[in-house]
Amino acid sequence: MVDRFLLLRPITSDKLRLVGLTSMLISSEIEERKALTIPSLLAMTGNNYSRKELPEMEIDILHFFNFVLECLSYYLSELSLLDCSYLEYLPSQEAASAIFLAMCNADCEMRPWSLETETFSGYRPSELKDCVLHLHRLHGIVSKEDGYLQRKYKNREV
Repeated sequence: MVDRFLLLRPITSDKLRLVGLTSMLISSEIEERKALTIPSLLAMTGNNYSRKELPEMEIDILHFFNFVLECLSYYLSELSLLDCSYLEYLPSQEAASAIFLAMCNADCEMRPWSLETETFSGYRPSELKDCVLHLHRLHGIVSKEDGYLQRKYKNREV
């Protein structure tokens, strides 16, 4: 998470530790039964940051990743419009597959499809498998070209 964020978002050296702490906080909130607390994380740094700075950085990181995920999902959805073989899939299935694939690409270490996502989308990963693989193959073919869609989404501001 940290490397992707720092790759695309310039951070001053005095905020680098804050990005690391915030990433630990986000990871613990996702993965652990008992998440790390803000006071315990701040104590690790000798209270170099205020109680306000950590939640602000958390919001910044989460907004950043949502933006990246959104752009990639839109891009993948538009790709499916270029191939008439996608007519065999329901539009909701294509959209869910684009989100699934975008989530995999955004962070391969994270589980891309949670129970909550399954509930909201109405699809289990097994029901999306064929469409996701089809979209993945299409993405591989198209990414070798430098077409309109790549230029459209490459030039978006992060």
